[in-house]
Amino acid sequence: RYVGKLYMGHRHGKGIYYWPDGSKFTGALYLGRVEGYGTLEWKDGRKFQGLYKSDERFGPGIESYPGGCQDVGLWLRDHLIKLSTEVPGYFSVLDYPAHYRYIDDRSQKEYVSLEEDPFLRRYKHLPFDDKDILPEGVFAYSRNMDHLTLTHSFLEECDARCCQVEFTSDVSLILSGARNAYGPPGPRELASEQLIKKAARGDYDGVYAILRNGLAHPDIADKHGYTALAAAAVHSHNDVVNLLLDNGADVNKCSDEGLSALSMCFILIYPEESFKGNIAERSLHSYKSPVRLVKMQRTLLSFLSVSMLQRQKRWETIQLLLRRGADPNASWAPPHLLFFAVKAADTEAVELLLKRGAKSDVRLPSKLGGLTPLHIAASIPGEEGVQITQYLLHSAPDLNARAEDGNEIYGPDK
Repeated sequence: RYVGKLYMGHRHGKGIYYWPDGSKFTGALYLGRVEGYGTLEWKDGRKFQGLYKSDERFGPGIESYPGGCQDVGLWLRDHLIKLSTEVPGYFSVLDYPAHYRYIDDRSQKEYVSLEEDPFLRRYKHLPFDDKDILPEGVFAYSRNMDHLTLTHSFLEECDARCCQVEFTSDVSLILSGARNAYGPPGPRELASEQLIKKAARGDYDGVYAILRNGLAHPDIADKHGYTALAAAAVHSHNDVVNLLLDNGADVNKCSDEGLSALSMCFILIYPEESFKGNIAERSLHSYKSPVRLVKMQRTLLSFLSVSMLQRQKRWETIQLLLRRGADPNASWAPPHLLFFAVKAADTEAVELLLKRGAKSDVRLPSKLGGLTPLHIAASIPGEEGVQITQYLLHSAPDLNARAEDGNEIYGPDK
């Protein structure tokens, strides 16, 4: 049974829909589909409040249970896709200052304001006037509302956003990660958090059990966008990486910082100590005192001893991710992965990235001179620089690209 607004025989606008089993939906509908903000209540006492798209949960929402616990976060169909809580040990580029300086402020994405409503407004806003829009007599032969133009006045009267006001405060809390305002975590939230933690520990059986019971989505992420796949990858648990990918995890999903699982592995395998000195970046390095040089040498020795034990495992993880479809260009936070391999003079990695479609016309941010990988490769001494330059000469679309350091003035070399 339906009580609410109608349009051309379709449930459209704000309404209430009752099912024979006692369940009830109150909220927005669009041409017969549940679409917009609404509340679904079941006979057993469960309740979901949130955003829908084409009859499916899509976006911020809260599922409440009779015992008082609640599953809070961003939803995709019947699964949580992003939590409003932080998983301890999540990966952040802020923990790697040497790499963070390469990030351009313009690359940081932010949530769109509620007024812009990316879920609904973009594809429902139609810039048409009311006059002479529909063909004469169209209602006599067409009932396909998906292909009929809706006018401004009708959209204002039956807007699927009509229930947004009732849920605005909850949306703001969910997007900001303010989980404390709600009840204890529900079963899906607990399972999702455990999936990320077990993936980080390499607990294959634990990850398999959670995926099998269906309570957690393989792409689940914490409030920072740190996914179970990323947790497994940064700790080089390749069997768990394969398990998650086999169960539908997105190999190119990025965190809120714009880092994919592949780019996190590159940050780990190429610390600053692994980068070769090159004249192209001469203005980026301050003068190093003898004391600092000694510290850097000690750090380098420590890096070499650890890297011999871990680098091979991380390199195997990188190769696995690339074989499973990881896109070297997926991350939106610079520097591009190709810069890591070039600056470290790793010819094998450069060749592999180029074969997997890595773009070679990328640049460092303007504050760092706008250098291309070819600028850096050509200034790396030794056979590695020559080999990498050769690879890039075969792939760079513009061999004469200029850096952005033309107006910089360099003082005497100290």
